[in-house]
Amino acid sequence: MEPIYNPKPNLTDEQAQQLISDLLDNSSIKDGKRVLATGAVAEAARKFKITKRTVYNRWNQALENRAMMGVYISKSNIAGNSGRTPIYNREELLAAMEDLPSWERGNLRSLARGLGVGLKTVWRIKINEKVILPHSNAIKPFLTEQNKLERLSFAADHVTEVNNKKVFKPMYDEIHVDEKWFFISQESQRIYLTQREVEERDIIHRTCKHKSHIIKVK
Repeated sequence: MEPIYNPKPNLTDEQAQQLISDLLDNSSIKDGKRVLATGAVAEAARKFKITKRTVYNRWNQALENRAMMGVYISKSNIAGNSGRTPIYNREELLAAMEDLPSWERGNLRSLARGLGVGLKTVWRIKINEKVILPHSNAIKPFLTEQNKLERLSFAADHVTEVNNKKVFKPMYDEIHVDEKWFFISQESQRIYLTQREVEERDIIHRTCKHKSHIIKVK
């Protein structure tokens, strides 16, 4: 019975090259093709404690590289994606988050992109650690005294008397033209804040004269 080994799909480049060297020593050229000797695969599997399937995969990869580049090379094709997920310093991460503008905090995906970390990392510190919290951010009116007087005057001009009662005009004789305009900023948007920002009320504020004064584009 063939011995069972714990698979090691991530051999180092040095181990992989030593594996290919051993296989080359136990191979020969037949009909223009390099063929492994009988038992070479089993011997290599025992030596490196890997499965025969892994040996064949490494050997076939080396043959392909020989055909394309002229040398027998076998390297891991998942080395860049292997290993433990990096652990980020939470204080540095939250400090970097507080420096981001509000439009980069609208959702977890844009927040992760702004911080330069993975989406799963941001999701984890939101769900598990609960150090970032969602917040609905609305534009606040920034009115001067003149603006307030004009609003009061507008309201007074639209008051009429019906049956000895003061009521607002229904304005049935006025038409408001609606064109295809888009607000450059939303009246209300959702952003994410750190726990410190929430506790210290250090919340991002957006202001304008009035929500009807938000810059619009066609």
